Amino acid sequence: MKAKQLIISTFANLILGGHLWENVRHLVSTIETNSKLTGSQKHLSVQADLKAIFADTKKALLNLAIELALFWLRGVAA
Repeated sequence: MKAKQLIISTFANLILGGHLWENVRHLVSTIETNSKLTGSQKHLSVQADLKAIFADTKKALLNLAIELALFWLRGVAA
């Protein structure tokens, strides 16, 4: 994995969580290889599918907030 990909992946894993990020990457990679669709058709297709995937975003962000608070608390106690 190239450095830029690693940075993007690390940031996306942190913000979205591993499961959501993996789903988004897979979806975009799959639709990008479809040469029968135009760029705007690909965009609309991905957008519709991501709305379903991101229905769980609130849960992922809440879990992230909890984990960050725990890391912070452990840092204060150390």
